[in-house]
Amino acid sequence: MAVWWVFQNKSYPRSRSGGYLWAPFVDKAGHKKSHWETMAEVQPGDIVLSSVERRIVATSVAKSAAYPAPQPDPQDAEFWAGDGRRVDVAYADLPAPFPVDELSDFFPLLSGEGGPLASDGRGKQGYL
Repeated sequence: MAVWWVFQNKSYPRSRSGGYLWAPFVDKAGHKKSHWETMAEVQPGDIVLSSVERRIVATSVAKSAAYPAPQPDPQDAEFWAGDGRRVDVAYADLPAPFPVDELSDFFPLLSGEGGPLASDGRGKQGYL
């Protein structure tokens, strides 16, 4: 089992409603992004922390491995082009959003290689 941190911000309401994570294969210029490629590593049973505007708002459990899927949100077509990877997840909202700043004692651990945060607690990944 792995634990993932996903930066969702604008996509959170639709992803939460649809029960999924989704990232394109490439950007509009045709380039791959490492933070989208990691979608291929998610496996059923993995835990995902959903971060929105510097708050952890939900946890989820992956119900599937990543699989090819079209863009689920037509209104986001201006940001992402083409198909991507989708992971079906079961979201569970936290009773109250948890501010990322309250994890400051863990910033050194979370800012290591492959970690989601920079040493000052800011996000350093684009998505997952």
